[in-house]
Amino acid sequence: MSKPKVTVALPLWDSGDIAWLCLESLCRQVTDVPWELVVVEENTPSALGLSGVFAFHERLKSAGCLNVIHLLPPLKIPLLTKWHRAAHEASLSSGVYVMCAADNYYQPNLVQDSWDAIGSGKFDWFQSYRCHFYDIDSDKLVEYDRQKLTGIEMSMKMELAQKIPQVVRRRGIDLFIYRYVKPQSVGWNESVHCLNTVCTHGRNKISGSNRKNLINKVRAPFRKCSHTLSELLPSDVREKLYSV
Repeated sequence: MSKPKVTVALPLWDSGDIAWLCLESLCRQVTDVPWELVVVEENTPSALGLSGVFAFHERLKSAGCLNVIHLLPPLKIPLLTKWHRAAHEASLSSGVYVMCAADNYYQPNLVQDSWDAIGSGKFDWFQSYRCHFYDIDSDKLVEYDRQKLTGIEMSMKMELAQKIPQVVRRRGIDLFIYRYVKPQSVGWNESVHCLNTVCTHGRNKISGSNRKNLINKVRAPFRKCSHTLSELLPSDVREKLYSV
């Protein structure tokens, strides 16, 4: 019987109107690696909820997802605690931890790329530095390109993820995790796959407002692009995003 080798973690906060976007992308993963999904979400009026998550269960299963775990903490908890809880809820067989956000549509090779890089033992931290960003309110699409300490589509060895502390931190969380877990070998996704990841701004309650300002002013690390949303997203996803 197959056991999960990759754990995809999805922390949510009041994201019932946008979390479908990430889940849609996970339903369309192309991989032969068995994986699991761990969602951590408080019970708020705008939560996706247990029924919202499990509405995707059969499609996730068809994409190789063996387990769907939905954690419901009784009280609001910090984002770092959500990352910590998801890592410690992972199956013992899982060796790769993939960090996802509610308002991102991930490229279909996310799970496979992460496994190929980390499951092989080549890296213990793996990420992309290129993708597209879409601002829902202004209908603006830009390209993102910045190779620094943290990036898009971050994944790590499970033993690193289980070191994530349960502390309150409101800014620079990705960089904080990177520095705290101390990866020894960092890999960057140089494939063209990552350009089909579309990150959005405008609905995820966890995201701040600074990204939106950067998108609309189009300054580094954002730049104008020649692509359109119709080239990057499936038509049904695109139409639903327009209606948000």
